[in-house]
Amino acid sequence: MLALYFSGWNSAQSVDQTAAPQTVLQGHPVFLECTYKVSVSPYVMWYVQYPGKAPAMLLHFSIQTKHKGFSAIHDKAKTSFHMNKDRAELSDSGVYFCAVTDTVH
Repeated sequence: MLALYFSGWNSAQSVDQTAAPQTVLQGHPVFLECTYKVSVSPYVMWYVQYPGKAPAMLLHFSIQTKHKGFSAIHDKAKTSFHMNKDRAELSDSGVYFCAVTDTVH
């Protein structure tokens, strides 16, 4: 069993994502929702923070939409960047952040 925790981060924008915490059985699928409200063209990203580690970017809508078995599709019309993985692994345990900003940091 692994635990996935979620949080939102934004820069004067609004982000809604999967409620925390979520427990997923190893080998089972994971689906993490992220929708946002912005007034300009956004930069949408997923970050992960593994236990005892600093947060790190996992996926970015314009650079990488697949990494470590996770994939995400940016749907501008629905203002979403949902992320999924077919088979969760114990090493996926961590805190996942959906982030949106109108500038690149």
